[in-house]
Amino acid sequence: LVDLSPEAAQGVAFLQATFQTNTPMSAEVNLFLLAVLNLLPQERRDEIVQQRKLLEIDLRPRDQDAISPEVWDIIELACDSRRKLAFDYYSPSHSDGLPRHNLVEPERYFFDPVRSHYYLEAFCLEVRGPRHTWLREESVIYRLGRIRNPQVLPTHFVPRRHHPRTYELNYHLAPEIARNGITEHFPESSVTYLPDGSAEVEARVTNLFMALRTLLHYGPSCQVTGGTEAVTEMQALVKALHNLYSSTNP
Repeated sequence: LVDLSPEAAQGVAFLQATFQTNTPMSAEVNLFLLAVLNLLPQERRDEIVQQRKLLEIDLRPRDQDAISPEVWDIIELACDSRRKLAFDYYSPSHSDGLPRHNLVEPERYFFDPVRSHYYLEAFCLEVRGPRHTWLREESVIYRLGRIRNPQVLPTHFVPRRHHPRTYELNYHLAPEIARNGITEHFPESSVTYLPDGSAEVEARVTNLFMALRTLLHYGPSCQVTGGTEAVTEMQALVKALHNLYSSTNP
């Protein structure tokens, strides 16, 4: 075992709170932090957890949603104690405006600086709707501001025991984006630079919905070229945008 000074422990807490999804080198930094934490005494680990929570509280005003203290407390408890979590979720994809009841194994909550929202990453086990219940069994990212009536269940679970479904996502970046280096948005990705300065990226993602909307900010400088589901969904997104703007009077 090794130990850290209180100042160094604060630095670890800051890195944990800062290097979240969509930040450069987030996967590598979190692997490094995990290795450091595994060497520390339990007392120091607990101290770092508390410091990290204080830092994350400071980030909350940046979130555009109104997240109740009840939701915060229950999400934190479920993540820290590795217990199953149930809640109602209001998704804009459901036109009836009714919530769906979700049963999940929570993994982490994080702040996304691109979208300015807090999210819960969890493995969804079951979804109960107004008319039927279905098994989902995949990794899902939930926006905290859309969660209502959360309940921590007594059942504990083993972290990372699932192998979440992944999607192939290949895309081409134009030279004006790629020639000076690109942002690797997805941990499981590889980049091939082409002679004209453009780049081909091959990746695997667990949340296709979020991944495609991350790529949309490149506009026409980015083209999704593979896998089948990614191309189909991006074509639908672009078609919907085209229909929206072509029907708008200039």
